[in-house]
Amino acid sequence: MTDANFIRDSERGISRRDLLQGASGGVVVSMAAAFLSGCGGGSEATSSAVGSGPGTLSLASMPKGFSRQVLQRRWQAVRERMKQVGLDCLICPMQSENNSDIRYLTDTQAEFAIFPLAGDPIALFRSDRWAHFEVPRAKELGVDLRVGRWSGQWSIGVIETLRELGMGGARIGVGGLSGVLGNAEGAIPYTTFDNIRKAFPRATFESAADLLMRMKLVWHSEEEIALFEKVTEVSEAGLQALIEVARPGVMHRDVWVHVYHVMLEATGEPPYRCSFRAGASGNTSLGDPLDEILPAGKIVNQELCATLLGLNVQINHSFLLGSPAPADWPAAAEYCIDILHSLVDWITPGKSFKDLCEFYAQRRQGRPGADPSEAPSGSVLVRLSGWGDGPRFGVGRMEGLDDLLIEAGMVFTMKPNVPIRDTSPAAQFGDAFLVTENGARRLGKRKLEVITVGA
Repeated sequence: MTDANFIRDSERGISRRDLLQGASGGVVVSMAAAFLSGCGGGSEATSSAVGSGPGTLSLASMPKGFSRQVLQRRWQAVRERMKQVGLDCLICPMQSENNSDIRYLTDTQAEFAIFPLAGDPIALFRSDRWAHFEVPRAKELGVDLRVGRWSGQWSIGVIETLRELGMGGARIGVGGLSGVLGNAEGAIPYTTFDNIRKAFPRATFESAADLLMRMKLVWHSEEEIALFEKVTEVSEAGLQALIEVARPGVMHRDVWVHVYHVMLEATGEPPYRCSFRAGASGNTSLGDPLDEILPAGKIVNQELCATLLGLNVQINHSFLLGSPAPADWPAAAEYCIDILHSLVDWITPGKSFKDLCEFYAQRRQGRPGADPSEAPSGSVLVRLSGWGDGPRFGVGRMEGLDDLLIEAGMVFTMKPNVPIRDTSPAAQFGDAFLVTENGARRLGKRKLEVITVGA
């Protein structure tokens, strides 16, 4: 078991002010590797460092958008599916989770998108002030960017556009209409949709939420995969930032600010998730900084998701904070890591996510002395990566997509957990994986190992 034996800030000459000022100065990202390479844990601790040194995760090195080739590939795939189901056009409204339908089809942050079966996609903005930064990218990508003074009455702009496209008697799919994961009643405002329907009495409208979701779950280009690799690297830098400053007696809020800024400074985008807790599940802080002291002898769990071009992946890596250690901690952690490796070995395109979850349940219950009452029912094992609106699967939790099969090009986090006897929370290790034609490939680079800090 690696014992990192991290040294206090005062002993390294780094204060809380240094950490916060360093974030705005662009140097915090490289601090993690510096701390890990200089700690007393030897070569094993050093091997966990992500990147190749200062500047590896600089904002200047991050992609600024997707290429025209990527967008055209997406358009072709969506249109092929539209033809299969008989849709003439898609309209995608502004909705939660980064407006993923709009970003997937236009690579813009428009408030509405119109996607005809033929012709350029159309992105609607409320004013020049909002559209100004999107104009160069839209022209490069072949997106028809339009600005209208609709005063929040989006139905006016949508109706004008649909009439121009000759959709009077068309069959139109509506993103976010109904059946949205986590929001079955939909996201489009009732008045907006009602006005559009009344303007086209001969047209047929139906939900395109399922169609768009299934399209967004598969990533085909090397460019997209490279972005997922980069955002995974930033998420791992966030983990390193957590490990380097978390120690008994430190305020949760101070650590949270440091971790948040590491991920923010690397990509220029707020992290999708920066949530951790000592002695509780990682999601129990609800992604917020807390006014509580990190206690010794507790397991720190987390959900860390950096964001790049709106896309994110989650990583998880339990570690022990201080001492004394729970007696079952090392064995539970090692068993959890072993389960994660076995899940990766199990993956092959064509298998189902439901069967993956059942295999996980069997492996978890196969631990010697496992308590049947601690079955993982309801907990999330798989989190489909992307804009944050993908399904989350677990034992007895399929979110209405029981038939979803594993496909080459999918990217998702797997995060098994194993109970630690006589304490909480469970040990949890998770990472992002790319499904290939022959199996799966891990996107994270850190060593999956048992870590203790501040002992």
